[in-house]
Amino acid sequence: MKKSSYGALTVAGVVVLGGCGQAASTPHAPTQLVVAENSEPTTLNPLFQTTNAELNMEWGGIFNALVSFTPNGRFTGSLAQRWTISLNHKIWTFYLRPRISWQDGHPFSSADVVFTYDVALNPATGAFIPPILRKDIASVNGSGVNRVTITLKHPLPESLFLQAVSYVPIVPKHILGKVPPSKISTDTTFARHPIGTGPLKLVKWVQGNYLEFQANRHYFLGPPHIHSVVVEIVPSPTTAIAQLESGKVDLMDYTNPITRPEYSAAIKHAGVKGYVNQTLSWKNITLVEQGWFKDIYVRQALDYATPKKSLIQSILGGYGVSAYYSQPTHSWQGTTSGIQTYPFNLKQARQLLEQHGFSLVNGVMTKSGHPLRVTLWTSSTNPQDSLIARVLESDWGKIGVAVSIHLIDPNAMFAANGPLFDKQGLNAFLFSWEQGPDPESDSYHWLSANSVMVNPAGGNYARYNNAMVDHLLIQGASTFSQSARAPLYHEVDRILSNQVPDIFLWWNDSLTLANKNLGGYDPNPYAFATFWNFQTWHWK
Repeated sequence: MKKSSYGALTVAGVVVLGGCGQAASTPHAPTQLVVAENSEPTTLNPLFQTTNAELNMEWGGIFNALVSFTPNGRFTGSLAQRWTISLNHKIWTFYLRPRISWQDGHPFSSADVVFTYDVALNPATGAFIPPILRKDIASVNGSGVNRVTITLKHPLPESLFLQAVSYVPIVPKHILGKVPPSKISTDTTFARHPIGTGPLKLVKWVQGNYLEFQANRHYFLGPPHIHSVVVEIVPSPTTAIAQLESGKVDLMDYTNPITRPEYSAAIKHAGVKGYVNQTLSWKNITLVEQGWFKDIYVRQALDYATPKKSLIQSILGGYGVSAYYSQPTHSWQGTTSGIQTYPFNLKQARQLLEQHGFSLVNGVMTKSGHPLRVTLWTSSTNPQDSLIARVLESDWGKIGVAVSIHLIDPNAMFAANGPLFDKQGLNAFLFSWEQGPDPESDSYHWLSANSVMVNPAGGNYARYNNAMVDHLLIQGASTFSQSARAPLYHEVDRILSNQVPDIFLWWNDSLTLANKNLGGYDPNPYAFATFWNFQTWHWK
C-alpha cells in the first residue's frame, strides 16, 4: 500500500550530530516511553488517515484490523483468529477472537466489522478503503458474534486480498453508528478522542505539543509491559536525536527517517541502539499529467536531469539504490530486464526537449509560446525533501526548466482540496511512498480503473492512464500463482520506466534509533506502524 494508505510522507534529517560515550538517562517515569514524531496528526479516525503520523498511531496502536503483517511479509490473525477460503476464492470467512473489548469496555463483535466495511464502502462517507476491495466486495455479513463472511465479485490472490484487509482498521459501531455517514469524516469528537481495540488508548492531546496514551490492560494479545506512551511532536530531526541522546526521548521510529551519517554518529552514543531494515519504500517525484507533463519526452528529459546517484550520496550517505520504476529488485516482483534507465545527463535532457520543439526564450524552454515552468511541491517538515527540491531547482534550471518550490504541510498536501488534486498548472510532487509485499498495493497508484478513492484523481495522483498497464494489472489481480504474476508486473515496470509518469529516485533502508534499554522493539517493514507489537515492549 502506498503508505497512505495511499500517499504517506516520510521525513528525514540532514545534520550529523556527535556526542559519544554519554549514557542516556531516563528522566521520565520508568514505566513510560517517549517517542519523537515529526509531524502532528489531523485526525485519529483510521478511515480517513493520509499521513504516516496518523497511520503510525492508529494502526496497531489504537486500532486493529482483521489480519496483520508478520516481519517476513506474511499474514497472521489480529482481530480474526483464523479464516477459511472457498474453492473459488470468492468467499472468505473470518472467525473472530472471543471476548475482545473496545477500550471503553464495550464488547467487540462481528457487527463492528460489518459496520466498518459498510461505512468504508459507502461513497457518502468519503472514507478510505483499498480500491481493490471497493471494486470487488459484493457483501460483508456477520453470523453470530464471532464470524464474518466477505463475498467477492471476482476471485483474488490470497496475498492481495489479505493485504487489502490488513489496511482496514475496525471502528466501533456503538460510537460511530450514531453519526450520519456523510458526517463521519467531520466528526471531530471521535477524530480527537478515538476508541479502538488496540494496546494504546489516547488520554490527552495537547495540540502542537504531544499526545499521551495509556496501555490497554485488557488488550486481547496481552497487557503491555509499558504503562504509558507520550508522543512528542518534534519537527526537527536534529532536535529529536539530541533528545534521544540526552534520554528525554526513547525512540525515533521510521516516521523520522534519518540520514546514514546521522545514524552512524548517533549509534556511537552509549545509550543508543540502531536498527537497519530493508524496506519497500521509495522516494519519487509525481508529475501530474496536465499541460506539458502529458508529453512523454518532457518527463524523460526531467528524469535525465535528475542527479539520482549524487543525491543518494549526499542525502543517504550512499545507502540507497537508484530507482526507475515502482518495484524494488529485492522483491519477487522486481526485475532489471528491459528497464529503461536515465543516467544523469543534462546535455541529453536539453537535446531531448529541443528535438521535440522546445527552444530557449529568455532562459526558459518554450514551445508554441508556452514556457516550461514547473511548480514543485514538497513537505515543509522534511529537511531532506527541501534539500532535494533545491537540487532539482538548480539542475532542471540548467536545461531551461523554471522551477518554483512550494513547501507545504504533509496533511495539507494530501487534503481533499490540496494541491495534489489541483486541475490547473504544471505540478510536480516530491514525497516518499511505501508499499506492502504484494505488488498490486503499489499498482493502485497506476491503475486508472481502480482509482476511485476520496478524490476524483483517486490514488493515481499522476493522472496516468495507460490501457496496457490497466490490462496487465487486472490480470495480476486475478492470477493466483506468484510465478505467473511476476512477469505481468515486470512488464508493467518496463512500461513505467519508459513512460516516466513518476521520476523514481531511490529505494532506501529504514534507519531507526532507540534507547538501548528498550526491549521488544522490532521494526517491521511490512506493518508500517511502529506499535504493531507494542504488547511485547519492555524496559530491560
